[in-house]
Formats: sequence, structure tokens, C-alpha cells
Amino acid sequence: MEQRASITASPLLMTQQQAKDFMPPTTIITQQADWLRDQGQDFAQLLQTAGVSCGVMQGVAILHVAEVWNQTRTSPTVELIMMLVAAKVKQVLLIPTERARTAQRSNGRIGAEARDGAVSSAPKKRRRV
Repeated sequence: MEQRASITASPLLMTQQQAKDFMPPTTIITQQADWLRDQGQDFAQLLQTAGVSCGVMQGVAILHVAEVWNQTRTSPTVELIMMLVAAKVKQVLLIPTERARTAQRSNGRIGAEARDGAVSSAPKKRRRV
């Protein structure tokens, strides 16, 4: 029973200060026929009130977790939601790398990607002998 009272099990129990201190920028996607829709919207309101960057989207005529059910993957709404999720993941994971590459190129540090473990898309310069 103690675990149910934890903010990790039920994030709606967190205070605005806890949300501000611990929550990263968040995207919440609910569905019109989602049994957790109201809780998702309440959580989004808590985050926004606390000053956390939080975007909210609601799919129309879609059930909870419809994105992962094979029979609904061909729905235009589900496809749009999946594209949004993929774009957000790319933004979080790839944009800092692209910014770093751009900064390295502008500072004349082409090739630093290899040293830093990143993959370089720039052609390598050949040394003249």
C-alpha cells in the first residue's frame, strides 16, 4: 500500500514544488476513449502550473495505448501520434549531437566527432604528401 502513495506510482500526488524540482520537459498524449485521460490532463495542468514545460495532445476516437495495437496502427490519428513521438525522441536524443557537430565544424574541429565517439557525415580531408 505504501507504494501506491509514492509519486513514482501516482505522479498526481506530487506537489508543485516536486514537479518543478524533478520533472523534465514533458509531452503527455491522451486519447478520447482513454480511461486515464482525466488523470493525464490533471497531471499536465499540475506540471504547467508548476512551470514545467509540458505539451498535451489528445487523440480523437482512439483507445488507451492504441499506438501499440496492430489493428489500429493504420489509423491516420495513430500514425500522426507516432510521428510526433518519434520527432520528440529525435529532438531529445539527436539535436544536442547535431548542435555539437555544427559547433565543431564552425570552430574548425572537423574530425573531433571520431575522438568523441560520434559518427561524422562530413568527408574526411586527405593529407598531401
